[in-house]
Amino acid sequence: MLTGEPAPTGPARRGAKPPPFPVAAIDDPALPELLSEPAAARAEEMEDAEGGTSAPMLPARSRHASVRSLERYARPGVDSVARHVAERDPAARRHR
Repeated sequence: MLTGEPAPTGPARRGAKPPPFPVAAIDDPALPELLSEPAAARAEEMEDAEGGTSAPMLPARSRHASVRSLERYARPGVDSVARHVAERDPAARRHR
């Protein structure tokens, strides 16, 4: 992500070596802007996950090998879990 090279996907991802990255680049004033686009893309993927995307589609969209490897990044907040439950609770829908 920081070197401008796409990350390997599929079987090539396992055991892949990261490209060299100069440590001095961390002090680059442009780094926050450089990181904002990929971070926003990941956040959007997680909002798609909260929106009800199927479990098999999540790793495909986020380029993870499995849902299990995605679990470490997908941490829905208390509000999203409450909203999800409220939207799908049949008893709550009857009282509307």
